[in-house]
Amino acid sequence: MLQSIRIYTSFVVFVALLFTGLFAVKGVSLRAQEITLVAVLDYGAVLKAFSLQSQGLQRISDLKAEVKQEMERLKGQLQQLKKDLAKAEDKRKNREVQRIRSKITTQQDYGRKYLKSKNKEIVALQQENSGSSSNNNVQKILPNIISQVAREQGYSLIMDKNSQSIIWLDTAIDITEIVIRRMRNYLKK
Repeated sequence: MLQSIRIYTSFVVFVALLFTGLFAVKGVSLRAQEITLVAVLDYGAVLKAFSLQSQGLQRISDLKAEVKQEMERLKGQLQQLKKDLAKAEDKRKNREVQRIRSKITTQQDYGRKYLKSKNKEIVALQQENSGSSSNNNVQKILPNIISQVAREQGYSLIMDKNSQSIIWLDTAIDITEIVIRRMRNYLKK
């Protein structure tokens, strides 16, 4: 889809430049002959910022990081308990050995239950994420938001930043972040 947007964008730019050039040669006074303000937009980045799929992937990634952190904490505790167990066994402190073994078993059980629970949560998020269709809503709203930003800021032409017809660009004309902020505000309503 991104490739078809790029091809379409390249075609629109070509037609706009051709149209402007033809009328400028004939001396026709059109708005296109005025100074044209051009902006670029990373269309893919905007779609990515608002797709539920990428949000879902972020939630999964965050949850995995949380699980990893908790498992590392448990691992550290178990290592310490095993050291304490070895010391207690060396000193032949039977009650202490029993108590530490009980703690180790409790920690291991907690770790297994925690991991099982979080894995279920991750699987549920992955399944939820695979059925996401909110991109359609974003793709319907996005052209209007882009159009609003373009009109408000006086742009005559908005090009996809990743278009192959762009040879160089000044980052000052990149409106990607403006559009993303506007979309966030719109979606909060």
